[in-house]
Amino acid sequence: MPIHNSSPRALFKSLPLLSRHRVAWKPSITDLSRKFTTRKRTRQYPESTLRKPRRVPLTPEQLDYLSAAIRVNQTGELGAVLIYAAQTPILVNQHPELRQLMQHMYDQEAGHQSTFNNLLTKHRIRPTVMYPLWQVLATGLGWATAMMGKEAAMACTEAVETEIGTHYNEQVQEVIKIIQGWEQEGYDTGPEILELLQTLRRIRDEELEHLDHAVDHDSKKAPLHDLLTGFVRASCRGAILIFGLINYILFATISFFFIFDRSTLAHPKVMKNQVWREIKHATEAMPLMALLTAFFFLLEVRGYCKMYESTAQGPGLWYDILQIPLFMLFTDFGIYWIHRGLHHPLIYKRFHKPHHKWIIPTPYASYAFHPLDGFSQSMPYHIYPLLFPLNKFIFLGMFISVNIWTVSIHDGNFLANNPLVNGSACHAAHHLYFNYNYGQFLTIWDRICGSYRRPDAEWFDKRQEPKERGMRAGKAEVPKLD
Repeated sequence: MPIHNSSPRALFKSLPLLSRHRVAWKPSITDLSRKFTTRKRTRQYPESTLRKPRRVPLTPEQLDYLSAAIRVNQTGELGAVLIYAAQTPILVNQHPELRQLMQHMYDQEAGHQSTFNNLLTKHRIRPTVMYPLWQVLATGLGWATAMMGKEAAMACTEAVETEIGTHYNEQVQEVIKIIQGWEQEGYDTGPEILELLQTLRRIRDEELEHLDHAVDHDSKKAPLHDLLTGFVRASCRGAILIFGLINYILFATISFFFIFDRSTLAHPKVMKNQVWREIKHATEAMPLMALLTAFFFLLEVRGYCKMYESTAQGPGLWYDILQIPLFMLFTDFGIYWIHRGLHHPLIYKRFHKPHHKWIIPTPYASYAFHPLDGFSQSMPYHIYPLLFPLNKFIFLGMFISVNIWTVSIHDGNFLANNPLVNGSACHAAHHLYFNYNYGQFLTIWDRICGSYRRPDAEWFDKRQEPKERGMRAGKAEVPKLD
């Protein structure tokens, strides 16, 4: 089946002739400066008078580019191997006719990984520090898409190979620019760089072959094809970081440096190296939280939810507007009771206490949960579209918004003592006093159920320096965590 014009193969065919036959790759490290060199073209003299050619090493920028490319490609090929390894048993069990194809693609990906493993070792390039996380995410992605069915698994392959094919084409063009620069200056290309180019050309073509196989096997028929492939491509493009992790790092960092009052770090209840401990805790928990939500994602892409794309598919324009407050009220109600339940003595110490050890939290504490704690509090967001109609773009927008909100209620920036909004001050009171203000967005359910505590007025006294305010001076009576 032919690929649409915007596919990597179409892009590849549109490249200049030079780029199609002189593929490129990316180097780095001191070894590369010795291995990947060029030699000056010299006039032909008799052998007895021929001078030794002058060697010119790659520039530091070229070295960094090539080493980063080898590292990233090795990581990407590892991910492809793990995805196929997780998909194959499930797909072959349901579709025995796919056995030969899946084995063929797996063998090629394993060969690619071996090639880049050897290059890492040869040039002493360190692999990515996110290696363990990538293993978990790739395996989870392969398993989840295979469980969705053959079409979804092929859509995953289509998305991955589209991203990889585009990535390799960009590398090809960049290295060709390097070679053209050498030629203009009168240098010949060294043999190792040419060997790398040939290797990359072969690998690129094999990856694009996998893309063709995926489209030929009905990847376009996958449920919510565009949403699924977009998610997979975004995950690949994020270079080992899931969407939630990107949001967490981005918004927490912005909040920490531009909103959070860093003088709070002098508070006696702030732990030693607390910021880095919060980041470590969050980045360790988030991959597991993402895997736990795979079941809900499976239900959503398999059509068991009531999500829709346009007003014509939904109840009407009135509902497009009303669904946002309804979604907030429903999820706030669910999170209130889940959060309150996590404070029950039988489960608090095991599951929710890890978050409450940050008595004076920073924005980085927003996702520093036990994985089951974070997963349980995300459940209302997935349950709502199973019960009620929801525009899928509103659904994605609300997920981004709640990420920002979760960071903001940990930033210690007390703007107003609003009795309705469960803002930063209300949540700070929750961290200090523990048994109050369980809501996510609003104080409605806390007021109805008798668990609301109004933040101390002195926290909002702008005439005082932060260190003089009661909450930040440690004057509040803090109960024991046990």
